[in-house]
Amino acid sequence: MPNKSNKQVGDNNTNIQIESFQEDLGIIEEIYRSVLENTKKSLNLDKDTDFLEINKKIEFNISDPDEQKRVKKLFEDIYDKINIIEKTFSSLDPSQQRTITIDIGEQYHKFIKKNNSNMMETLENLFEHYTPKTKSKNPEYNLLARSFVLFFFDDCTIGRKS
Repeated sequence: MPNKSNKQVGDNNTNIQIESFQEDLGIIEEIYRSVLENTKKSLNLDKDTDFLEINKKIEFNISDPDEQKRVKKLFEDIYDKINIIEKTFSSLDPSQQRTITIDIGEQYHKFIKKNNSNMMETLENLFEHYTPKTKSKNPEYNLLARSFVLFFFDDCTIGRKS
């Protein structure tokens, strides 16, 4: 469950949810900006979000049952953040969407090759890659970087297609 709460002090209401949501959007924007700023010049673009479908995709891509459970649980726990990524990504300019899609595809191919096709290690590498180094100890950044990667796993940009 997200770390959101409402706190009332006297007659003044402080809505922590709005502050947390704005922070989430700032983190997502920073991840997008990081990808867009570090884009390679010559990349090739390789040419449904139902939970049943994502479960099938997880089972198709990850062979270890414990790792499958772990990824399924992560999807369930951060589904609200993945939805934020989906909404903000769809509002980006099409050229920015393409640049980000190309980047995550290229990073995926680099890590999947490095990890001898081990999807779990590849996801871990992608989570780390998209977490700004200066924010690696910040749990919100870690969750949103995971959400960012899992959004692209869900939409079949990365991973084997089921």
